[in-house]
Amino acid sequence: MVDRARRVIGIVTLIDFIKQARLDPRDPPPSVSRCAGCRATPGPSSDKPEVVGQIMAHPVFTVGQEEGVVELVPRLSDLGLHHIPVVDGERRLAGMVTQSDLVAALYRAQAG
Repeated sequence: MVDRARRVIGIVTLIDFIKQARLDPRDPPPSVSRCAGCRATPGPSSDKPEVVGQIMAHPVFTVGQEEGVVELVPRLSDLGLHHIPVVDGERRLAGMVTQSDLVAALYRAQAG
């Protein structure tokens, strides 16, 4: 989630969603009918859990665009992160790096 200036203020991960939905990750996925009664809440805030701000994790660990790929390894592994928002020099969201992106980049560097 970003603020009006596109600065990262929170993130919703699959785990955040599962916790809020009170789902057991070992159970089969819920049917579409279970979500049929869900509706979006008008407006930017609410007490209801369907509003992203209610379930997002914050503060968010971010990396700068100029950070080296190899430097992400300990951050993803030691911190247990699966994805990290990438910010520009003004701390605005520029993209997202995932574990898969990191593995692919390291593989290409080794193969090339």
